[in-house]
Amino acid sequence: MTVVTYGEFIDTPCPWVPDQPFWEQNAGAVQDVMALVAEDYPQAAATVDFDPTVLPPDEQRAALWKLLMGRQHGNQEQSDGKVDISAERAPAYLEALGRIAVGPYSVMEAVPVNPDVEYDQALMNGGTPLENILRLKEAFGIGRGGNNVREAVALTGQRMRGMWENIPGERSVEDLFETIGTALGIDMDALAARSPWIQAELTRNGEDWAAPFGTEYHIYRLVVEACMADYIDWDNYDETVHVQAPVGLNEEMQYLDGDKVVTVPPREDGAVTYELTDGRKCHVVNGAATARPNGAPRATSTSIAEEAMSYVAIPEDAALVAVSGAPHIRAAVDTAITYLDRAGGAIRRMDVAAGPWEPRITHLVACLGELMAGMKADYRLREVLRGGNPNKPELMSI
Repeated sequence: MTVVTYGEFIDTPCPWVPDQPFWEQNAGAVQDVMALVAEDYPQAAATVDFDPTVLPPDEQRAALWKLLMGRQHGNQEQSDGKVDISAERAPAYLEALGRIAVGPYSVMEAVPVNPDVEYDQALMNGGTPLENILRLKEAFGIGRGGNNVREAVALTGQRMRGMWENIPGERSVEDLFETIGTALGIDMDALAARSPWIQAELTRNGEDWAAPFGTEYHIYRLVVEACMADYIDWDNYDETVHVQAPVGLNEEMQYLDGDKVVTVPPREDGAVTYELTDGRKCHVVNGAATARPNGAPRATSTSIAEEAMSYVAIPEDAALVAVSGAPHIRAAVDTAITYLDRAGGAIRRMDVAAGPWEPRITHLVACLGELMAGMKADYRLREVLRGGNPNKPELMSI
């Protein structure tokens, strides 16, 4: 498959896209990482033996996804299969992975929102509670003196709180409150006393998806109220906080968790908008869960981004910045691809940014997966920038 170079793009809104494709740009580092994996997992030596400047054949590529991404992503959800990194080997991996970059941006480092550009919208990927805080802070310039984003859009959805074990801050409501309160240095009980929505959540009597703050959407909304507490008009909450009804499919779903039948309830909200006292806006989108081949349903980054455009209009001649978190700046690229594909004619500029690493996730193992996801995103980005379809089967099957 031919990968177009930067020079073939016409009037690109993404000046940060490099001339060299992702794996070619990072060929030496990719080979060094694969050599380490081969040493640690001799049974995978044939899988990781390839030329980074050439797309591996389908069977080898599928094995690489399974090896480096594991159960939670793509077509490899039917099996765990993901490599691990021992503490003894971590320095060697750190050196090699530290040389991986998306264009000019190291995947290991935070990439600040460009302070010299006035952005109409910042598009923030959802994540763990602490990641959400870091991404919202980056988008709105909290702590860096920035104020160059008019609207922040949190791209979240139906993903059950605590779906994966040991996510910091998601084990219980108490854990969630302690994690957010400690990170921001605020009294969460005092915040709850001001917010009618938080009070209503605390009275919920369900479990799993129906529990208080039961999904990623609820977690991000709680983060917004905590982070932006000084900019929310608490005395006029009902007049300045607007909930939109869900669009599209919104039906109850069920799935098996072991022997237990778990119900995914219909969404109550499609999105919520906070009109902040300084004139900015913050939106939290609640994308619908979609069925998965294995495991619990959940919204995907692409489906959330597509749905978000139904709730939050993109102005003409817009400057947008997609915000994720290191090492997942590639997730911001995925968001950029969806927006450029669906609304490219309205977008004058599309940048990417990443908040710093949330300190309690497994940094290096998470970064391994970016080698595959980054390669696929690069192919799809180049396709949309030359006016093609980034979702055509030969690209989605990469």
